[in-house]
Formats: sequence, structure tokens, C-alpha cells
Amino acid sequence: MPGTESTELQLQVNTSGAWKTLLRFGAGDVRTASLARDGAYMLAEAEPALAFRLATCESLPRVLYRLDRRTGGWREEKQR
Repeated sequence: MPGTESTELQLQVNTSGAWKTLLRFGAGDVRTASLARDGAYMLAEAEPALAFRLATCESLPRVLYRLDRRTGGWREEKQR
């Protein structure tokens, strides 16, 4: 729906069943988004059991990307 998109995003980690927000940043903040993705990648290298995602900051977050353990890269989520 145009005009209803979140203007804030969050980097989240899942360590044991629940997603926890590590960082919130503006959707247009390219530098912070890049640092967040790189930081998540480094943490996943150190601890492969961690799962990371980038999502909107809505009451029911919409997942935009997930860190793919198999490829080591960020994978865009298909929106339903």
C-alpha cells in the first residue's frame, strides 16, 4: 500500500526463538544500513547459530531481508 511503508528499519537477531532488535535506523540511511549488514555478517561468522533479519519497525514487522547462512549473503524476502 503506497504511503503506509515504515520509514524506520530494524536489525534483529534471533538467538533462541524470539527476535530481538539490535538497532533501529532510518530507511534512507544508507551508511547505517551498510554498517548494520556488515556487523551482522561478522557476528554470524563468529557464531553461526545466530539468525539475522532486517525488518520494518511496525507493530507487526514486515521482514525485508534475511542473512542466508548457506550463501553468507543477504536474501530479499518475498512479500505476500
